[in-house]
Amino acid sequence: MPAIEGGIPHYGYGAVFGDVDKINVFGRNLTVEKRFGHVGIFNTNFDMRAQGQEIKGIGVYCNQEKIKMLGGELEEGDIIKI
Repeated sequence: MPAIEGGIPHYGYGAVFGDVDKINVFGRNLTVEKRFGHVGIFNTNFDMRAQGQEIKGIGVYCNQEKIKMLGGELEEGDIIKI
């Protein structure tokens, strides 16, 4: 599985490392629109929700197995569905 990086959707784009043209991120099928060597850039022009609440976004990190949620009325440690 290719690694992804970015603030989704609040940065307006994300990066995928590897020679792929499409990627599924949190159940959304996204297409790489620009390529810089083995790094592809995809647009993130959509809204995100967690536990039914609109949130600013999700920070994903290619070198870590965790995410960071921005916004929402949740507490650290809450288990959510994105």
